[in-house]
Amino acid sequence: MHRERQPRSIRSLLMFGLSFVLVALVLWSVFSPSKGGGSALLPQPTATFRPGPTVIQAIQRKAKLETVAMTISGDTTVTKEHGIFGVCSESLTYLAYYEVSAGIDLSRISESNLQVSDDGYPDNASVVVTLPPPEILHNELDTANSRIVSQDTTKWVPGCSHEIATMTVEAQQQLHQYAASAAREKGILRMAETNAGEELQRLLGDVGYRNVTIRYASQGDPLPPSYLDPTPVPTVSN
Repeated sequence: MHRERQPRSIRSLLMFGLSFVLVALVLWSVFSPSKGGGSALLPQPTATFRPGPTVIQAIQRKAKLETVAMTISGDTTVTKEHGIFGVCSESLTYLAYYEVSAGIDLSRISESNLQVSDDGYPDNASVVVTLPPPEILHNELDTANSRIVSQDTTKWVPGCSHEIATMTVEAQQQLHQYAASAAREKGILRMAETNAGEELQRLLGDVGYRNVTIRYASQGDPLPPSYLDPTPVPTVSN
């Protein structure tokens, strides 16, 4: 009986081993990602690439770039003669300080101002931006420091009225125009253009656009740093 049981035991072991190998092969074929069997049973990682903001979106997030501000001072004298034969005469000298700023309106940038390859993919993109011309954005009177510095009115004469308030407004209007003109002569627009180009490169760099070239409407060369410090301007007199 011992000789009869030994073959059966060997056969059982062989059958068990073959069964184990078959089960292992089935499991490996089902769950192995390299065979494609696991795609139906196990979640597979997917790579999703979302584009970044386009260049035009990045630029127009900021409507305006106010890049240069100057304080312009000036004085003017206004004289009025009125009444019969000009017997009523008044004059005043007004000193004004104006805060003048210049910059670029980025909302004016359109697709025609841009040359972009791989837009929306900052790492690979190449960007050329042509800036619109700079402009005076603000020209505001500093009412705290502006004032009448001298005033001459005739003594009371029948029929004479005082025109000081009207003359003050006239002086302010003259100096308002002067402040804008003086700021232009000092190069405020060119400085604003240069600063806007540098700031725009920084804005685009913050969202990943590194290969950026700025072209200027004036085609002028960038100003040296010394030009960025406003110097006193002569006063105007009328």
